Amino acid sequence: MTGVQTCALPISPADAFIVQKLKSEGAIILGKTNLDEFTLGVSGRNIRFGQTLNPFDAKRTPGGSSAGSAVATAAGLCAAAIGSDASGSVRLPASACGIVGYKPSLGVISRNGLTPFVPTKDTVGVMARSVLDIAELTQIISGHDPGDTLTAQAPKWRFPDFSKKTLKGVKIGVLTSYFKEADPAVVEVVKRSKESLRKLGADLVELSVFDDREMQLAGNRINGWEFRENIFRAVKKIRPEIKESDLLKEMDPVVSLFFRKYSEISFDAYQGALKHTREKVTTMCKEYFSLVDILLYPSSPLLPFSVETSMDAARKGIEFLRDFYGKFRRNSELSGITGFPAISVPGGISDSGLPVGIEFMAAPFQDPRLLEVAHLYQTSVHLKFRPAMLALE
Repeated sequence: MTGVQTCALPISPADAFIVQKLKSEGAIILGKTNLDEFTLGVSGRNIRFGQTLNPFDAKRTPGGSSAGSAVATAAGLCAAAIGSDASGSVRLPASACGIVGYKPSLGVISRNGLTPFVPTKDTVGVMARSVLDIAELTQIISGHDPGDTLTAQAPKWRFPDFSKKTLKGVKIGVLTSYFKEADPAVVEVVKRSKESLRKLGADLVELSVFDDREMQLAGNRINGWEFRENIFRAVKKIRPEIKESDLLKEMDPVVSLFFRKYSEISFDAYQGALKHTREKVTTMCKEYFSLVDILLYPSSPLLPFSVETSMDAARKGIEFLRDFYGKFRRNSELSGITGFPAISVPGGISDSGLPVGIEFMAAPFQDPRLLEVAHLYQTSVHLKFRPAMLALE
């Protein structure tokens, strides 16, 4: 279960709905990959299974939580991979590893078989080296599933029209506040990406964004309350005899710190975040999409951070984890809290040789248009970089 050795089953009793669909189309399921325990983290570090390494620089982390899936895809070990995404767990590692990471609108892909620790936000996401591969895979695994009521609310998946050669007439809103406090290398890559989009005919519009601190706090409260409520219940299904105190002792120290912090979130604070702030941010985004077709911002304001920082995170305490991890995944929360679709696409390489992703976001169920823009961008800029597979001493 989600990177937790103490909850492991020798063989899963049943295939997830999307795995059934993949197998029915002849897909070869290679296996499972490493990730942050309980999906709670952005480093790819797992105390039992080790630190996942960035394929571009073995001294750097690959992002998380779906770290192993991103690394395997970037390294060419598989054609594509599946992860889950509530606040960036697919898009962040995709950005850090130089591949494409897609978080669909809620309901497009069934969660039947997934353990959603944050049910109001969690969705299955897809990682691949190209947007075309993302679309092909989504074509197979999307659709109605009686085991997930959210899929009944989603329109039938329409395969994107990839024949378009220009973005003429497409308005792209650039979220200027998401460049604040960003690494200069990230800003430079996104600057070049904006020029590429203009050359493709897109009309770029700068949008003055609200102070997102309230949104970040709300996202943390939703994640925290739902995680705390669902994690123990999920573990009990596998280990009925376990006590919460024993589970805390078995947790990764980083996860344990977060879990204890989450216990301080009141139900009223959670409800305020879910019903007030979330609705406020969703309304704001709908207003944006009355002005533009697509939103653009850096997938993360930071470059992939060092393995040393990851290994030392628990010792530095909860305040460091909250602030540093929060900053790394800051930009991905907008799609997470609204449930709107988003996709991280390689934007370029920093001078230090690390990938930088740019993220496109669309209105609910405008996934085909989102993928069309992302595909045209990716195929036009010709960023065909592959990681140097470093020999580890």
